[in-house]
Amino acid sequence: LLGLLEAVLKPAPTSKKISIYENLVQLMQKDPQMSIPKYADLCGVSESLLYHYVKEIANKTPNRLRQEMLCQKAAELLFTTNYTIEEICDKIGFSSSAYFRKVFESVYHKSPSRMRKGSTMI
Repeated sequence: LLGLLEAVLKPAPTSKKISIYENLVQLMQKDPQMSIPKYADLCGVSESLLYHYVKEIANKTPNRLRQEMLCQKAAELLFTTNYTIEEICDKIGFSSSAYFRKVFESVYHKSPSRMRKGSTMI
């Protein structure tokens, strides 16, 4: 019960934190291959502070946020192109198709090929 109350009573993120988070999302959309320390530098905060802000606002790590954005782009390509899984993997910047499949499944709970076989967009 205390855990639930703590989550409800937790103060809302400040506008500065939200601004930094939104800036991070824009940077990741422009260049998802950049390192997390570089994103932090461009956002004007330390890597640990960036991690803290993203965790507080989105309840995920900066790396997980980036992975989800990349998987969303991959899902779009699965539904709108005839690229192979390996080609999509290369286009979105994963160095290994095995790792891409693992991350994709952790996001969507199905493999890229199973996702492609489905008829609806996410």
